[in-house]
Amino acid sequence: MRKECFKCKSVNDFSYKASYCKPCSSERAKEYYRKNKEKCNKSHRLWYEKNKKEDNLKSREYYKENKQFILQQIKERHKCNKDELLKLRRDYYQKVKKDRCKQSVDWAKRNKGKKNAANMKRYTSLKKRIPKWANIKKIEKIYIECAKKSEEEGISYHVDHIVPLNGKYISGLHHEDNLRIIPAIENLKKSNNLITI
Repeated sequence: MRKECFKCKSVNDFSYKASYCKPCSSERAKEYYRKNKEKCNKSHRLWYEKNKKEDNLKSREYYKENKQFILQQIKERHKCNKDELLKLRRDYYQKVKKDRCKQSVDWAKRNKGKKNAANMKRYTSLKKRIPKWANIKKIEKIYIECAKKSEEEGISYHVDHIVPLNGKYISGLHHEDNLRIIPAIENLKKSNNLITI
C-alpha cells in the first residue's frame, strides 16, 4: 500500500497501519528512547525475564541461520570504529583493573595446585616439552595434590621431573609419568641432574 509519510511527506510502500516511513519511524523510536530511557530499560528487563528461554532460542536460531552475515557486520563495525572501541576497552579495563587483580590473586591463593600446573604448562609448551599424548587433567591433579600435601604437612613439596626438562645430557617431557612429588629441599639439591632418591 503506497501512501504519504506523515512527517517527511515522501510517498512509499507502507503497512496499512503505519503513518511514517522507515527512516522517520526509526528516528521517532530513537527520540522516544532518549526521553524515556529508564522506562524503556525497565520494560525491556521485565519482558526479558518473562521470555528469557524463548528469546535465547530465537537468538541461537537466528545466529545459526545468519552466522556469516553477523560476523561480517562485526568486522565492518570494528574497522569503522576501531579507535573508539579501543578507547572503550581501555576505559573499562582501568575501571575493573583493581578488582580483577584482587580476584586473580584470591583465586591463585585458593587454587595453588591449579595455578602451578598452569604455569608449568605454559613454561613447558614454550620449550615444546609437552607431548600430544600427555594427560593435562592428570598433570593438574599431581600439582593439586602437591599443594595440598604442603599445606597439610607444613613442609614445602615440589613436583619434580624425574628426567629433567633441561638436563645436560638428556631432556625429559612434561608428562604425568615423568612427574613425582618430592620435598622441595630434595628437588633443589637434584637441580637438572638425573638422580633417583
